[in-house]
Amino acid sequence: MLTKLRAGPAAGACRAGGARPRGAMAKCKDASYSYSAHFQGTCSHHRGVKYWYR
Repeated sequence: MLTKLRAGPAAGACRAGGARPRGAMAKCKDASYSYSAHFQGTCSHHRGVKYWYR
């Protein structure tokens, strides 16, 4: 039996969405957002970073 796991909004997690969510550090190329505290590895499972937010 397979079980699906859901990722919560933890550090480094990405979520798809419309407007930029509060605290997002980058937008990934697959239209999800990253809350990563570090540059290295940000959006690595989402085809890379499309935009960095300041």
